[in-house]
Formats: sequence, structure tokens, C-alpha cells
Amino acid sequence: MYDFYQYSMVVYQTQADYFRKYPDRRFVAYLKEIPEESLHAYGDSPSTAIENLKEQFNDLMEEASSTGFTVPPPGDNESREYSGKTVVRMPAWLHAWLAKTAEEEGVSLNNAIVSRLIFRMSADVMKQLLVENIESFLKDISHEFSEEPKLHAVRSSILNMGKKLRSKGKTTMIIDND
Repeated sequence: MYDFYQYSMVVYQTQADYFRKYPDRRFVAYLKEIPEESLHAYGDSPSTAIENLKEQFNDLMEEASSTGFTVPPPGDNESREYSGKTVVRMPAWLHAWLAKTAEEEGVSLNNAIVSRLIFRMSADVMKQLLVENIESFLKDISHEFSEEPKLHAVRSSILNMGKKLRSKGKTTMIIDND
């Protein structure tokens, strides 16, 4: 049948009041091609939600093979065509603020929104690259840290900072696995 990693995965953080009530359900993961209400999993971290989703996916595939149920195929990310147009609904106050900002900058509302999206995406990508490079560097020199207690403390601090950077301000991430 299909491989779990061929699907487009979505992981997002649940509402604060919900995960305060259910701490083990802070994140939800699902596959875009399979309706979320049919197959989704929770976890206290994105990776736990993904692991739980993979288990459910494997169970679904076993059930499908024994019952003849047809599982939707993975999306073909290569053949998707995008027009470059979309409708975005937003609160009126945000619309007003964006329109005012666009006017002050002397650009169209569309240009103001697109430039902010690009800026945010660039910042998120740069943050992720920074965290990955720090972690890679620390792994490369980890043998030195085990012998020096002070260096071990620095390593722990940097790893904790990396974890905070990775999670700070990011409530939704989309992972496309081709």
C-alpha cells in the first residue's frame, strides 16, 4: 500500500485552554490527504504527535488490507498548480491595520501582506537553520563536553535555547514529505 512518509503531514498546537486541561494533547498531527476527523493523533510535543499518528496510520493500513477499505493515496506535490491567488479571512481590526500600514508605506494592501508573509517565512527558516547548525556543531564536538563540566553546562544551556527557539511563536508547521 502507501508509505506514511509519502503523505503531507500537518502538525499544529492546540488552543491554550485545551492543552492546559489535557497536557498530553498539546499538539495535533494529521495527514492532509486523509480527513482529519478520520485519522489524527495528539502528543505533548510535535514528535510525539507524529509518532502517535504513524501508529494509527499503520493500524489503518492493516485494517484496510484486511477489509478492502480504500485509503486515499498520498498527494502528488509535484503536479499541484497554484494560481498565486487566495482569499484570506481575518478580523476587521487586522484588515484595518494592514490597510493603514500599506497606505503609510505607499504600497498596495496585497504587497504589504505578501511582504510580511515572506519576511516571516524567511525569519522562521533562518531560525530553523540556526538551531540545526548549533545542534550539529554541538554534536560534532560533544566528546569534548563530556570531559569538561563547564563546557557540559554551556552545551545544556545552548540546547535548551535551541528548543525554546524552535517552539517560540510557532503554532503551526506544515511538513511535506515527498
